[in-house]
Amino acid sequence: MAITMAVAGGLFARPGPAFVFGIRGLVLIGPTIILIIIILIQKFSKEPVRLRNSLVALAGLVIISMVIFSSGILATGSFRYLNAVNPFLTSEDPLVDSVAEHATPTLAQNFSYFSVLMLFAGLGIWLIFRTKNAEANSSPPLSLKNEMMVFALILGIVGAYAGSTFSRLELLTASSVIVLSAVGLASIIADILKKEERHVKVVESPKKKTLQGKKTIDLLGKIPKISFVIVVVALLLVPTIFPVNANWISITKSPPTILNGGSNYAIATDDWPATLNWIKTNTPKDSVVASWWDYGYWIQTLGDRKTLADNATIDTSRIAAIAKMFLSSPDDAWKMLREMGANYVLVYVVGQKFVSPGQELYILGGGGDESKKQWFIRIAGEDSSKFLEADQFTPTRYFWQNTMLGYMFPFTPVTYYDPNTHTESANYTLGYTAIYTKTIKYPENANGPLRLVYSSPSLDKKESGVFSGVLLYQLNPD
Repeated sequence: MAITMAVAGGLFARPGPAFVFGIRGLVLIGPTIILIIIILIQKFSKEPVRLRNSLVALAGLVIISMVIFSSGILATGSFRYLNAVNPFLTSEDPLVDSVAEHATPTLAQNFSYFSVLMLFAGLGIWLIFRTKNAEANSSPPLSLKNEMMVFALILGIVGAYAGSTFSRLELLTASSVIVLSAVGLASIIADILKKEERHVKVVESPKKKTLQGKKTIDLLGKIPKISFVIVVVALLLVPTIFPVNANWISITKSPPTILNGGSNYAIATDDWPATLNWIKTNTPKDSVVASWWDYGYWIQTLGDRKTLADNATIDTSRIAAIAKMFLSSPDDAWKMLREMGANYVLVYVVGQKFVSPGQELYILGGGGDESKKQWFIRIAGEDSSKFLEADQFTPTRYFWQNTMLGYMFPFTPVTYYDPNTHTESANYTLGYTAIYTKTIKYPENANGPLRLVYSSPSLDKKESGVFSGVLLYQLNPD
């Protein structure tokens, strides 16, 4: 199976043949080869030396593998794979840290994900060890073979370790929790519903003969059993009700990512579908669109245009160059975009709009590029104090006046507001929220480095509410 997976991966453009002949392919194929060699050694070795020969072969193969890995013959796997093996590498690469799926889950999040199943999983682990002791004394209510217990424990260990690294690897944790909780629940049900045979004396009438016999009786009556079933069902229903806004049912009601743009708001708009359709029908087929890597797959598949970076995040140097471009001056950014071969630049901004008589005001934040700029700064290796205020989120005036990203966002700060004291300030103060007005800095007829060719519908709506705006700029040729 491991060899099939490795070879199948090499047949596709991604990950490609390098997957088979690189370190990742060796990790999949290597243990299978070692296992086959040891099986052959055991088959052709005599009984007295079979174990010795197997251990010697295993030690030799491990040493050879270590030499191959340390020699650098094979290309080192990308940082995400190394990070999955060693979770302590998380803070060493800002690009890996910037991916939400790479965040290290906390214990509170694990209990939120798995809820009562965590309790049953812990019970399952305890019952696996208890079963071994029960086998020595009497027949346990739930019989588990040794290989089944070993598999369940190994799966639990691997799942717990994998889940401690990346949130996306919580899928492995879920598998282990499901298996272990099933063992725990099955064991306790077997205990509760267990019946026992007891020797009884039976008196027959009218001869009044006393006979010895066996009778199967329930250890618990119907009421305790019914109560137990009710309690178990109630426990299993808990994660479908609590927490109120983060239970299993409410989480599944989230709209598809492309309809809310991956923002923090549970909205469904046509901003992204409309933008991608416009790109597909109104730009030359050989166009290249520059954007942050989050939107790469959408632009490639639905927009049918090439991008500089996509969600595979394989070319980390290109992603760092894009981050550097967004934080450079407009003239320098234009030169960088030309060197990278881009024809268009796309940005995504999320926030809230407030309409009152005579004015329209905006607050930015909610999962667009305005919320990712701090990662742009880290990935580009820039000094955050130049671009961000003390709260490490609010942009400085330097950001708005000297960066390409600041010019591409169609907003200008007008004041800073404290929602607690209802006071305003012309300059930023810690705890205050920036308030903006809408200003298109590169309109369609502009002579600057860019010109706006498309903005998504929610940026032009008249009413108050959340907006999820996608803006597409074209590079001016001169």
